[in-house]
Amino acid sequence: MRLKSIAIKQDLRDWRGVGPAYHALGLAAWLQAGCAAAHCYFIAGLPLSVELRDLQFIAFCLEGLARARETLGDPQEAVKLWGSAATLREKTGSPLTVDFRKENEECLARAKASLGEHAFNTAWSEGQIVTMEEVNRCYCTTS
Repeated sequence: MRLKSIAIKQDLRDWRGVGPAYHALGLAAWLQAGCAAAHCYFIAGLPLSVELRDLQFIAFCLEGLARARETLGDPQEAVKLWGSAATLREKTGSPLTVDFRKENEECLARAKASLGEHAFNTAWSEGQIVTMEEVNRCYCTTS
């Protein structure tokens, strides 16, 4: 149903609706323990959000990617993504909802336990200085 919604939004050139629709699919997949599928949906929603400079949805996608990456066993990359998303949230003044904050805190705690404090802090700092160009290059290009 959501994929059909994306197709309709694309046909109507409702570009602002496509990124959020992919984000919603990613969340649904992640909640059903489909981390690989969630990762794909968050990646699919990111390029348009970057193109539109929609910082709030870029943050949502980065956080979704971070949760998926942590669950898939890549805590260092996950922490970088959370660091980037946190910076965007500060810029936009849009804090996480209580539910998302709780989910992120649980994943962040697991990542910190896995990496250790120094590696965690290093990854977080690296994520905070990522530019939109780097997000675009790393996550929005197909090879």
